[in-house]
Amino acid sequence: MNIKIVKDEMTNKEKKEFERDCFYMANLGSEVQRVFSWKEKGDKKAMENTYQRAILIINRIKNFDNKSATAEMNILKKSLEKFVFENKKYVLNRNQMYSYFNPFALRAMKNMLNTRCSTIL
Repeated sequence: MNIKIVKDEMTNKEKKEFERDCFYMANLGSEVQRVFSWKEKGDKKAMENTYQRAILIINRIKNFDNKSATAEMNILKKSLEKFVFENKKYVLNRNQMYSYFNPFALRAMKNMLNTRCSTIL
């Protein structure tokens, strides 16, 4: 079993990578929510376009060289494919997806506000 020791302080590189990860995950969460919205509205073309944008973000995240993130992205990608193309309604749950992605969105917003506020000061 691998045990990861969590440090109290992150290096600047780790902070930047964390901010980047939150940014992409927040954007991915928005696209996933749009997939649900377009499916509910019955707009197949818009749903497929949104799906394609989500896949681009998933592939970008997989390039970050993080094994656990890659594994999660593979699961999400397969689930999205089934939801969009095989019409499997219960593969993904909108509320579960919201709960999963919301912390990333909040952290990305916090990072953005902190960056903007510090540059103003």
